Amino acid sequence: MKLIPVSEVVYFRADQKYVAVRHLHGTVLIDEALGALEREFAASFIRIHRNTLIAKGFVNGLQKTAEGPCRVVLRGVDERPEVSRRHLAQVKAALAAGG
Repeated sequence: MKLIPVSEVVYFRADQKYVAVRHLHGTVLIDEALGALEREFAASFIRIHRNTLIAKGFVNGLQKTAEGPCRVVLRGVDERPEVSRRHLAQVKAALAAGG
């Protein structure tokens, strides 16, 4: 078992029956429901897709791709998770409000 400080978690992504926890030093899998994580860490994370929660503190902005979908630009990692159309307005509002 490895403890990861929440301050180092960049995002949670649901994958089948597990959740991938992307943190500053890599990725681990946990056996926890994404909805439970969303409720527990609501002050620090925002849902950007039905399968992804991102840490508000790691968000540098949004990027519109040539293919159409928006992606979140994150500090400290190369990945740019996709924001679903369903969650885009909520994400923009949260970012405009300062997190």
